[in-house]
Amino acid sequence: MSASIALPAPRREQTRDARATCRIPQTYALVAARGDSQARIDGIDAQAPVFLAAGPHTLDVAGDDIVWLVWSAALQRGLSRADIVGGDMQHADCT
Repeated sequence: MSASIALPAPRREQTRDARATCRIPQTYALVAARGDSQARIDGIDAQAPVFLAAGPHTLDVAGDDIVWLVWSAALQRGLSRADIVGGDMQHADCT
């Protein structure tokens, strides 16, 4: 099972701030529907996976792409962008 939270694409004039509460401390990655996305998690550049402690976190994403916060081990074990974008992701560890 992989955990993710999807951030809907905003209108271009809107900023995109979201909050996620992780229940399980792990390393998570942001996956964008159309490719790379400029993002920060708790003020840290999220171009690479980021360790998140249990608790609330702030996500700031630039642009209008839809992104998912995904357990990075799932990506290392073969979960692909196509699986995430076109699949039925379960939202278990982050809300």
